[in-house]
Amino acid sequence: MSVINFNHQPHMKGTVKKSLLLWIVVGSGLIGCSSNGPMVTPTLISAPALNPNPSETESVIETITVTEIHIYDDPLNDEIVAAGLLENDSSDSWGDIQVEVRLYNSANSVVDERMIQPTLSSLAPGEVSPFFVRFPNSSQADHAEATVIHTEPSIGERIDFSVTELETRAAASRMIEIFGEIKNLSYGHAAIENAGVVIFDENNPIIEFVPITLRQTYINPRGSTPFIVRIAPENAELSREYYVSVIEIDEPDTPTISILEEPVVHYTAQGTPYLIGTLSNASNRAQWASALGLVEHDGRFAYMFDVSSPVPLAPDEKRPFHVDLSEIAPLLDEGSRDGELAIQWIVDPVQSREAQKRPAYLDLDIDQIETIGSTVYYRGSISNPYDVEIEYPSILGALRTVNGDLVSAGWAQPARKLIPGEIFTFTLALDLPEGSNSWDLEIDLQAFGVVQ
Repeated sequence: MSVINFNHQPHMKGTVKKSLLLWIVVGSGLIGCSSNGPMVTPTLISAPALNPNPSETESVIETITVTEIHIYDDPLNDEIVAAGLLENDSSDSWGDIQVEVRLYNSANSVVDERMIQPTLSSLAPGEVSPFFVRFPNSSQADHAEATVIHTEPSIGERIDFSVTELETRAAASRMIEIFGEIKNLSYGHAAIENAGVVIFDENNPIIEFVPITLRQTYINPRGSTPFIVRIAPENAELSREYYVSVIEIDEPDTPTISILEEPVVHYTAQGTPYLIGTLSNASNRAQWASALGLVEHDGRFAYMFDVSSPVPLAPDEKRPFHVDLSEIAPLLDEGSRDGELAIQWIVDPVQSREAQKRPAYLDLDIDQIETIGSTVYYRGSISNPYDVEIEYPSILGALRTVNGDLVSAGWAQPARKLIPGEIFTFTLALDLPEGSNSWDLEIDLQAFGVVQ
């Protein structure tokens, strides 16, 4: 187990080298998150250097310095990646940092440019943050330059914390998953602004940045929150540094979001497990919902997942959710389905907050219903009947037995917004439990989004 403490010293980051780790590889299918496919170690195009040319890294904002920048090729995604480091040289904290990154050819002509924000959204005095930007692959790419063009004074007092790697395992997706925790070392209430891990090779260039998204935002005084981060197996023995920003906040309200009753594990005809449950909003106001589920199987930690909703829950609303458990299918095969599966729920009081935007129902039409294997597909369209723009238009489907028992659910999000009168087509896919077909089940379909 490796523990890294952070107490506002310059370069607020912790290096974990392979000699410090307790490596525990216990076979496939133990922990899982969604995967976008295998990752490969990129090929460096140009080696990094600290301020190789001041004119190339000089910032318009003098309080934030670009201390390193290099580019490398990502052949898997056919992209060029520019990676670098920023450092806050001032005695003040700064946020809303905006960086202009330009890609040049060997003749020093601009090939492409992007406006980005660094990994950490704010920097305390002496703190360092990596930044990354992806460009379409170009044979002309030779080097990159970065300029900090905007900052704002940062609000929120930074607090001390530690990052602990508890266990490292091989997952069914062939990735390496690190299960750990971020601990609040102070007596104040805390919120995680950003969190991620940067992979370095022996010569210390930045190889990869992986955000820690499977975590909660809030940490109790002297408490901790679990996290999972996934890295490529070829990068597992390289050095890595955690970049995390934690700020002190007022004590949040007790969340009104809860998990209603005990969620149930179902199986498709192919034996793929999935979890079905219900989120409940006990408030008389619309609420966002966010919760972590920590799964134990026969007393051993097996999986972690998040449950959230793209649209706030209306007052007193109960809304079904679906979690894919295919990553731990080897633990729940025919021979061990009777094993005890326990789930610890952690509702995030920072993310599960009152919604400033209210849900609005949309018009919905179904054109086709088709069953293929253990999946039923609903195809149709949604439209915006209002005279205002609707954000995050979403379709929620729930399958129930004739007795009202929930057996499947899922979301489809065909667009980021709908202008008045606009129509979008969608396809919603729902798992079917083994031994059933769509005609024996009742479908409840809703389409909604959010409006100011």
